Parts: sequence; structure tokens; C-alpha cells
Amino acid sequence: MTRTEFGRAKGCLWLFPVIFWNGIVGGFDTILILQLVRERRARQEWVEVDATVLSSEVDVDRSGDGTTYRPEVTFEYRFEGRDHESSRHSFGTFSMGDSSYARGVVRDHPEGAQIRVLVDPEDPEEAVIDASGAAFPRGVV
Repeated sequence: MTRTEFGRAKGCLWLFPVIFWNGIVGGFDTILILQLVRERRARQEWVEVDATVLSSEVDVDRSGDGTTYRPEVTFEYRFEGRDHESSRHSFGTFSMGDSSYARGVVRDHPEGAQIRVLVDPEDPEEAVIDASGAAFPRGVV
């Protein structure tokens, strides 16, 4: 390999971390976009029904580098004469280092509460409490 060829090869080494990083960011962005599309579809096409909160608590995870908090709300609902159960609060519920969001969700959806949920008429096993995008980290939506 001549000095010029070596210089060209060395000059391209920066491409590998750039491609790797773009793959990670692109994957994350794809997941977020798909969740936003699902929320929009739910708001436009899903059917709103009454539901009862069966349980509501803050899931605390102390593994890894710190403590994260996530709302866990389980509810039951009736759709087209059949009973169903779900624990999907939103399409983009993330575990967060700040407990205020999770605690707010639990406070707003106490056990035994009567709430309204959105149900996918094509797949009644799919239901969600909140399709507003509020669960996404600030700055994403």
C-alpha cells in the first residue's frame, strides 16, 4: 500500500463511528415515529368505551445506573359483549428518572376508578388509556 492509499484509507475511518451512531439514532427515531403513528390512528379510528381500573401503582426499577419510575395501570373493559383486560397506559410510556409523571398517572387512575379508554375495533384485545402523546419525553412530541 502506498502512502497515498494509506492516507485515503485512514481518512475514511471516521465513517465507521458515524454510520454506527446514525444506525442507533435512526432505530430510536423509527420506534418513536411508529408510536406516534399508532397514537394518531387510535385517536382517529379506535372506539371509546368505559373501563374500570383494577390496579394502579408506580413500578420502581433500581437496577442499572439509577432509579427509574413507570406507571403500571391495569384496567378491564367490555367491547362487543366480551370482557377484556389491558395494562397499556399509552403507546410511549417510558421509565423515567423523575417519578412525578408516573405518580401523576397513578393518582389520576386510582384502583376502582371508572375511566374511558380507546379500543381497537379490529383487535379488541388492544386498548389504551391515553393516546395524547403526553407520555413521550419532553421535546419529542
